[in-house]
Amino acid sequence: MRTGLYFSVERLPGQTAREVYEAVLAQAAMADELGFDSLFLAEAHFQHERPAPSVQTLLAALAVSTVGLRLGAAGKVLPLDSPVRVAEDFAVIDLMSNGRLIFGAAAGDDPDAFRVHHVPFAEREDRFREALDLILHAWTADAFRYAGRFFEFPAGAKPSEQNSERFSPVPPPDPYPVPWKRAGQKAAGLPVLPKPVQFPHPPVWRHGSNEEEARFAAARGLTFLPPPFISIDRAERLLFASRTAIDEACRDLREVEVPLIREVFVAEDEARAEAVARGPMMDLYGRAQADGRLARWEGRPIEPGELSWEALRSTRVVVGGVEEVTTRLREIQTRLGVRHILCHMSVPGIPPAEISAAMRLFQAEVWTRLQG
Repeated sequence: MRTGLYFSVERLPGQTAREVYEAVLAQAAMADELGFDSLFLAEAHFQHERPAPSVQTLLAALAVSTVGLRLGAAGKVLPLDSPVRVAEDFAVIDLMSNGRLIFGAAAGDDPDAFRVHHVPFAEREDRFREALDLILHAWTADAFRYAGRFFEFPAGAKPSEQNSERFSPVPPPDPYPVPWKRAGQKAAGLPVLPKPVQFPHPPVWRHGSNEEEARFAAARGLTFLPPPFISIDRAERLLFASRTAIDEACRDLREVEVPLIREVFVAEDEARAEAVARGPMMDLYGRAQADGRLARWEGRPIEPGELSWEALRSTRVVVGGVEEVTTRLREIQTRLGVRHILCHMSVPGIPPAEISAAMRLFQAEVWTRLQG
């Protein structure tokens, strides 16, 4: 099982955005040193407690401050941005990180953000799919034209002019001696540069919260990443939809990762872990319930009893000593087929020193047991 870190990039009252970013950078450096496989950052807009509007900027900083971590977004909200600009920004991150980018993308589920950007919320899925298609064209084609329902490239492109040859089985040598260039002809469109290091493009993870999004990802050979906070039962239903779609598309499960985000905290014993993590984790879930994230991602209203500490420990969070945390993660691995666990350890309210200690203990003791 691969192990990574997930950052919701949240802050407590009185905490500045700069302090949050500095904590992310410091914990990323430690994760890189300890041998974690990956690090994923959430994106959020117009939320005072979640200063994370530009995930690519933070990822660029991490690209130059780490050497081994795979870096990803969970996920970049495509309908709210220019697909061409997204393709450019993330290609630069892949170059700066020497091919360590995982492109995590989402349709978005916050109506307020869509209203601010004057994007109809009802169109978010259609816009997401078209934007992703354009981004993949940008990464894999040389000069090209693209004309869709929502996006065109360059401006004024018509459907009859759309062209590109994608996914050549052999990487072309730089500087891409395509036929029109060798013949001295004028380009049929414009190139989007630079190209990513990874060929034909970085791995694409679809961050979603319902069965339709899971099936879309699986049918196209994309990894599906369920949202944070959801119960094990909800995660099981989403990943089952993903596996079913993979089978129906005659694809191989080995094409994709099977990741899951969990709140994880490990200490020398259960009592210590609970003493440190209980309050901050209950507050975290309380905020997620209050702002509607929990109900949206669970796909139903949340009953008050579901947010008791006993209920959270049995269905959502993984907290305890080494043996208990290892056992719980093995159960998740067996039941859901998870192969990449993203640990949300940096919960607001847990002191940085405690997070660092938990990260070290996790990699030294839990990770080694999970590989056995």
